[in-house]
Amino acid sequence: MNRTTNKGFSLIEVIIAVAIIAIMAGAIAPAVVKQINDQRIQATLGELAGINDGLLALYADLGRFPTQAEGLNLLVTSGALSGLELDKWEGPYVTEISGDVSAEITRDAFGKAYVYDASPTTDPTSAGNLVVASSGINQTAEMPDEATWVVDHVSLYDDLVIFVSSGKVDRNNQDTSFSELNAIAAAARSHYLWEGDFPTSLSDLGAIYLDSGFEDEAFRDQWQSDYLMAVSGGGSAVMTIWSCGPDRIDDTGSDDDLLVQVDSAEL
Repeated sequence: MNRTTNKGFSLIEVIIAVAIIAIMAGAIAPAVVKQINDQRIQATLGELAGINDGLLALYADLGRFPTQAEGLNLLVTSGALSGLELDKWEGPYVTEISGDVSAEITRDAFGKAYVYDASPTTDPTSAGNLVVASSGINQTAEMPDEATWVVDHVSLYDDLVIFVSSGKVDRNNQDTSFSELNAIAAAARSHYLWEGDFPTSLSDLGAIYLDSGFEDEAFRDQWQSDYLMAVSGGGSAVMTIWSCGPDRIDDTGSDDDLLVQVDSAEL
């Protein structure tokens, strides 16, 4: 009777097979890792774009960006907001998030926390009001350079950085606030013509001199700060009405304040 004998692999055959597999793995692995990293980079860039849009939408509602303590979480939860700001908050401002939104909003696609700088030093100085950055593939933050976020240096590192600027929103807010200031000034002129003097406070203008569009928020600008006024005497009374502007700091009409005046001598 003929018998067929099944032989196993020899040691040399096993060694050759393992070597071939190792060579193939070594050739394929870098490409796989690169593809994964590229996907994570694109995902992070998409998240940063969404965060940028969300921050601008929140700024339009509240008149300010999140503080350093509030961070990016203010995009998805109203947190400790109260009063008018709580009423104005219309989030979440970033919706393309699944799972624990409070945790996910603060992490990039590499699982590393975003850097959030609410009061950055930038070069050029007009680059942005705040900065959000991912440490990228190496997960080591290489920016800012000596505490300065230099726009021209972003390409030198693998950090992914956005400079968030309120410029466009502020320009729209300025147009609206100037329109309101001029309406208040017109009401003050009417008040002077009818009563012989300027009002002692803006609330004195009330519904008599202001149209109904001013009923709820007549004396608050687009950055959610109260309009201010002062009346000076002398040869003729002059009423000054102003907004504190984007920085929400009263500079008595200078710096970024928006100002209109009504001179009684011209009435």
